[in-house]
Amino acid sequence: PHKCVDVITAGAAIVNGIQTIVSRNTDPQEPLICAVFSINAGTPENFVPETLTMTGDVRAHSDAVIAQTQNRLKALAEGIAASYQCECEVRFIPEVPVTDNGPEMTALARRAACAALGAESIVQPRGDMGSEDFAVFGQDVPAFFYWLGTGFPGQHNPCWHNEHFRTDDNALPLGAALLAQSALEGLKGAPLLLDSYKRVTNSLKVPTLLAFFVSFRYHGIRYHDRGKEKCICRYRIRPSIPSAGSSGSRPN
Repeated sequence: PHKCVDVITAGAAIVNGIQTIVSRNTDPQEPLICAVFSINAGTPENFVPETLTMTGDVRAHSDAVIAQTQNRLKALAEGIAASYQCECEVRFIPEVPVTDNGPEMTALARRAACAALGAESIVQPRGDMGSEDFAVFGQDVPAFFYWLGTGFPGQHNPCWHNEHFRTDDNALPLGAALLAQSALEGLKGAPLLLDSYKRVTNSLKVPTLLAFFVSFRYHGIRYHDRGKEKCICRYRIRPSIPSAGSSGSRPN
């Protein structure tokens, strides 16, 4: 072992170092997830692998927190790798922006939900750390993202992305009614919506996905006396869904 550089040891140190981004570098009142999701290196027969690839996810409600986390993540990964005689490549891959329910669309959505489902059926959930592709549309036109309750009353309802997730089809007519009523409410504010849609259709541009997928990779070069081993981690950053104006019943 003294004649080579062990990327697994370096990778383990990076995993530990990343934990301090949330606990020591970020305002505790700012929501942030910065986690490692996968680590791949070597084979059972290979005592010291040449490369290590690490992937993860970063989610926040604030662009400033995303930028700070990105800078800190890169500095930590590169600094720790160097201290273990490794080279580190950090790569950020954009994905989706924050889902932001603005005040005007929030008011419209609440009116629609009251008319279609009744005020007693509306809840105001806290901000959520999930990410949503629909946010891309919200960059160009006024938009609102609903949570629609689809769980079975009186039962344990696994969350989405769980293999046991199921939906109660009785919620489908409610969702259709809510969308239809939202369209009717939107027609009352047609000048606002039409102006936005005209801008989009005139430009005909494909919106850019704005999240961040971080990748730090460690490329392996076999150990040599004259060179450093390379390591790589891969990471991704995804802004998430803030609480502002969320309406409708949250899915179970």
